[in-house]
Amino acid sequence: MPAIAPATIDGLSQLADIDVDTIVKYEGLGLMPKPRLRSGRRTSTPYHQEHLDRLNFIRRALALGFSLEAVADLLGVRGGMRTCGDIYLIANRQLEEIRQRIAHLQQIEQQLAPLVEACPRIGDARGCPIWQALQEHPKQA
Repeated sequence: MPAIAPATIDGLSQLADIDVDTIVKYEGLGLMPKPRLRSGRRTSTPYHQEHLDRLNFIRRALALGFSLEAVADLLGVRGGMRTCGDIYLIANRQLEEIRQRIAHLQQIEQQLAPLVEACPRIGDARGCPIWQALQEHPKQA
């Protein structure tokens, strides 16, 4: 893919399909390379291919469930350059968090599915097994 021509923040926003406020937020968090300056001032077209590449990296990482904090870690924003081993540790931690969330959701599914299956879908709400289960007081240990 050819490199993009220098762009304004609006142009970068359109190219990346990310709103301007999000780009500004990423800049504030240090996730984006600094816009190029000319004579100490921001030019009218300070964004280049490196900025689009970074936005695409961030988007892919977020799609895999990484938090912005983890994205910063992946990018080496805090602490400098990363090794493959560093990235493995960050990704492995993310995978473990996902597995824990899946296990939790499976527990919830095991509790909710029988209630949904038992629901007659007719009559008063007070006779609904879902409603009744939600009304129960938690069991004391």
